[in-house]
Amino acid sequence: MKGLLIGLAIAAGCKGDSTISTGTGTAGATGTEACASDSTCPDGSICEDGECIAGDRNNSLEEAETLLWDTSTEGFINPDGDIDYFIFSASGGEFVRISTYHEFDDGDTVLTLRDAAGKVVAASDNYPTGGSVSNYDSVLYAYLVEGGDYSIVVEDIGTYYSGGDAEGDPDYSYALTLEEWGAHTIPTDSVEYPSWTYAPESAGSYSAGGALIESADTVHYVQVSMTLSDIDLYIYGMADLGNSEAQPRVRLLDTAGQVYLDRSGLGPDGWARYPGLPLGEYLMELSDATGAGGDNHWFFTFFNPSESSGVYTIEQEGNDALEEAQALEMVEQSSDDGSLYMVESVQGSAHSSEDDDWFAITAPYSEGGNWIGICLNSALYGSLYAPTVEVYDATGELLGSAEGSMIGNPNTYLDGLDVSSPGTYYARVVGPTEKGTGGVGYWWQATFYVASWDASGYGCP
Repeated sequence: MKGLLIGLAIAAGCKGDSTISTGTGTAGATGTEACASDSTCPDGSICEDGECIAGDRNNSLEEAETLLWDTSTEGFINPDGDIDYFIFSASGGEFVRISTYHEFDDGDTVLTLRDAAGKVVAASDNYPTGGSVSNYDSVLYAYLVEGGDYSIVVEDIGTYYSGGDAEGDPDYSYALTLEEWGAHTIPTDSVEYPSWTYAPESAGSYSAGGALIESADTVHYVQVSMTLSDIDLYIYGMADLGNSEAQPRVRLLDTAGQVYLDRSGLGPDGWARYPGLPLGEYLMELSDATGAGGDNHWFFTFFNPSESSGVYTIEQEGNDALEEAQALEMVEQSSDDGSLYMVESVQGSAHSSEDDDWFAITAPYSEGGNWIGICLNSALYGSLYAPTVEVYDATGELLGSAEGSMIGNPNTYLDGLDVSSPGTYYARVVGPTEKGTGGVGYWWQATFYVASWDASGYGCP
């Protein structure tokens, strides 16, 4: 095989959080400076036997530094392999955010939250969604089921993962912030009185909210006010749910009750998105995908509005038959070794239960052959169906197909159909005849390829 086709990807960035200042201490001493107590030593060092040495005091649970709610403190990863402990008291029932920020070039902290029995509640390296944010190093969100003393452990990633290279330096300072998180569900919410309102002011920043599914079949509600135009709304979950027993499910509905997306397994199994969410008012439902609930069925959702990329050609209705196929204006590109291929990305939807969408594809290559590849995603991100794709020649003969599935990644994948001769071919996206009536929640995004060689690894939306 000559190479891999590189698909199109949407990157959801993050900005807007305020940077935490870490202070401006001097580098720690090396053991030659006389001292009477820790307070007389430079930042990043302590007094031992009358001399300042690199290090700190909170190196075990027994000597953990006490934190108050909604405060920040400064710590140091120093010397190599240093692990810092902090402790705070909770009444139980709090949603929390714990974060670190640093300006040390080689630094990468990891946060671990443990309950009074020492069991891990949650841990986080980078952002809980699995990505990173611009103004923090690590951010951890969690729900505290019981009252008591909780401990926070801060360490370098090289110490956290066995076999890593542990960093440590007198200049490796960080700010640690503990805060109670106010955006979360309440037991008495309803359709008329949602728990909180999400109304983004700009694209590209995360907004987090916690949910506790207190009992079986509980559903909580969040008001979503979309006031930004040309927005793809991404909804993430926690990649690692810690000690939670929940299996998160989210549904997005408009005021008329139309379902725009429905995604189970949010977080561990991926994320949800709705491309080009129109302006207006919506309601987000939060529940457990299995219908279970209890004191430890908690999770967080993370909204991220991203400006639409503009790479998708919008499917035009009136393309319900081969003779009415919408012509794709495919763009020629080349692989790393110079092999040519054509590509175009399309966004469409099923407006009714019998809606089929047809597209005309030009295969231009006279030497070496023509291979048609199609990758379609829909249910993977919360669409209500996963259509099948079929390819026909100009006479209407079926040449190949790929059946859609409500599970898996991607939902529909046609891998290199050899059509050989140059000419016009037709792709059909088959409507959800057995899946309901169609509508706003029955959307799909697909990338169509014609390669001049038998390629592999067709990129997906």
